[in-house]
Amino acid sequence: EPILLTGDGFFFFLKRFQRDGGVAGLGSFATEALRGCMCCFKVVWNGVGEDDQRQFDRKPINLCQLNSMKKYILALAIAAGLLPIAGNVKAQYVYSASEELSLFGYLNQRDPRITTALGDNGCVPTSWVNSLNYFQNVNSSYFGSSLVGTSYQDWINTDLTLAGPKYLNTTSASGTSPLAIVPGLESYFSDLGFPGLNVTFQKLPSWNQLYQNLISLSATQLLLVPFESGIGHAVSLVAINWDSNNSAINSFSYVDPENPTKGSLPGSTLTTVPFANYNYGQDTVVAFYYPGTTDGYFIQGSVVVTIPEPSTYLLFGIGALALIVVYRRKVA
Repeated sequence: EPILLTGDGFFFFLKRFQRDGGVAGLGSFATEALRGCMCCFKVVWNGVGEDDQRQFDRKPINLCQLNSMKKYILALAIAAGLLPIAGNVKAQYVYSASEELSLFGYLNQRDPRITTALGDNGCVPTSWVNSLNYFQNVNSSYFGSSLVGTSYQDWINTDLTLAGPKYLNTTSASGTSPLAIVPGLESYFSDLGFPGLNVTFQKLPSWNQLYQNLISLSATQLLLVPFESGIGHAVSLVAINWDSNNSAINSFSYVDPENPTKGSLPGSTLTTVPFANYNYGQDTVVAFYYPGTTDGYFIQGSVVVTIPEPSTYLLFGIGALALIVVYRRKVA
């Protein structure tokens, strides 16, 4: 049956709804409910007083019979009535995500076989080995063990290969230039037979970008820069927790290539740091204090590796097919 709404009665309901505190004040009504049915609804309101009841004595409106313009006007009126309620609600943004820690590598950049070649500046290739071990594990059917191998010695060999002049061009004197990371990784993946991987650089990434990186099961390296002048660092992102209304819990976690394990035990370990307020120029950035020190760092950039979605490959295929068709027509 048609569900009816008395026009004046509904606006009186909105007025009472606002006066009594919105959703929190619904208990002050005797029995109120809004019931939806397609584009039709009504207000069920029992126990109203005489002054209230007269609002329902008008001819009811059947919403199904309204023309589109009248529906539009009614919708605007409803929205206008609810705006003061919505204005009292504080927006809350929560970003919480993590990747499986046990799938990460735990290669230490202080291993003598690495420091012999790279000195103290091997954090970028080493953290990539740890991140790519995760990426290889979550996409094992795609990569097998091609990215970094399966043993600790394989990881060292991969580290030294990545650090070479053909890829990241890491040196003991100056470390790795951020500008070399994206093209270096693209070349490395291409040489392994995976030229289609997406490698992107995010400048001053937001919490939302870091969250999206994690839920997409990407390999993400964070490039850290000290508040004051000094040497930067690179780590593997593993988790974030950020709540716009509760800054006390805001933190992110990573595998640090300088301290990737607990003592001599195998397996990666997390370093978790709380968020610190810091402005880089006019930008508010994700920043923290290094554990146990007063050294502050902010995330200058993140480098993200992902596998293109199947739909992307489909578009590539359609585009290639179209080019072939055009070429054949021209030949004909």
